[in-house]
Amino acid sequence: MTRTSPLLFALSLVVVGCGPKRAPESGGGAAKDLPAPAEVFERYLKATGVNPASPPPTPAAMHMVADMAMPAQGMGGTVETWTVGSNMLTKMNISGIGELQMGLYEGVGWASDNLEGPRLLEGEERDQLLFDANPRGDLDWATRYTAVEVTDMAPYAEEDCFVVKATKPWGDVRTLYFSQESGLLVGYEERVKMNLGSLNVSTRLSNYREIEGMLTATVFTSKTMGIEQVITLVSLTTSPTELPSLAPPPEIQALIDEAAAQK
Repeated sequence: MTRTSPLLFALSLVVVGCGPKRAPESGGGAAKDLPAPAEVFERYLKATGVNPASPPPTPAAMHMVADMAMPAQGMGGTVETWTVGSNMLTKMNISGIGELQMGLYEGVGWASDNLEGPRLLEGEERDQLLFDANPRGDLDWATRYTAVEVTDMAPYAEEDCFVVKATKPWGDVRTLYFSQESGLLVGYEERVKMNLGSLNVSTRLSNYREIEGMLTATVFTSKTMGIEQVITLVSLTTSPTELPSLAPPPEIQALIDEAAAQK
């Protein structure tokens, strides 16, 4: 949920193809035996190798490659994501679906696939992309969410976890599960808004390994609408030597120009 945040928005996209702020309040009312949100997040960051008092700078560019599988459907493919500053491009090639693309360029979110064709992302769907495209992810948890509360201790993925409710800027709540033993994030649940409707998604994080000095989850198992998807991180590079153009393709640029002309 730190450097891999831009990759995870691809999970819900595949289903469709088939001023500084103060630190959030804890919300009060927490039981005495529950830790404060800052304690949970700081323990998580330390477990990944990050010093909470001196987090690493945002990389100027990043490149991720992953394999994607939907075992029950016999489908699979590849996912590739590039980020440069606040711009992002994701390309997916999925058997039985074809190529899907999604991007964020100068604040404009867009997507293109064989079912819906090219389109601009608006409203909550765009807000969500902006939120997930941030490569820092939960390194900046205190400003990333508008409210954070540790609400319970409960099992998730066969681990005893602290349950954290984190409110996104537009009001949706992401429920995060942090291992009480290791401090690592083992999963999260949230509602994902897509063009064809909303999805309730549960994602389990596993197979943590050190990548460029930071302990990083490399397997993301997502379940939604009875469909299981598995994304396995193949490589993550924070200083790629080659980058594609992240500018929108011509069909998307035409939509951007049309929207600008209507204003």
